[in-house]
Amino acid sequence: MAETSDGTLMVDVSYGGGCETHSFALCWPDQSFMESAPVQVSLELLHTGPRDDCDAWITETLDLDLSPMADAWRESYGAESGEMIVYLGGFSTRYSF
Repeated sequence: MAETSDGTLMVDVSYGGGCETHSFALCWPDQSFMESAPVQVSLELLHTGPRDDCDAWITETLDLDLSPMADAWRESYGAESGEMIVYLGGFSTRYSF
């Protein structure tokens, strides 16, 4: 699942482990907009956690900051507010800012 609220992309993730602290990074590889109405961005989620040999299956919701995409949109299109479609891992959601 992926949805937006107040400039945050909320994403459910699951991973194996349980003994180490896992971290994730939101990546915008090409730093570009796909032109449409509204524009679209394709994002990736990188799991940057350490090797974790524990057997638990962890599920959590991540809150990821979308302000870099909104700032880039404002700079590119010269308007204060707008919207875009955000794609991440097979999901899409509309982001208004």
